[in-house]
Amino acid sequence: ERFFNIGISEQDLIGTAGGLALTGKLPFASTFAVFETGRAWEQIRQTISYSSLNVKLVATHSGITVAEDGASHQ
Repeated sequence: ERFFNIGISEQDLIGTAGGLALTGKLPFASTFAVFETGRAWEQIRQTISYSSLNVKLVATHSGITVAEDGASHQ
């Protein structure tokens, strides 16, 4: 009811957060920083920014501190 596991699909995460914001909810979209700023950039721009939606983006695991997860996650 208050938490959705979208899985490995950052674009869908942003689209879902945008849809929730349109219904008056205050969504927090959280994922690895490299994926939120890289893979979902177009969705952030077109869904959230252009519409000025109130969505909180939480980018975690940035930098080289997550080296054990591999180079793709840094």
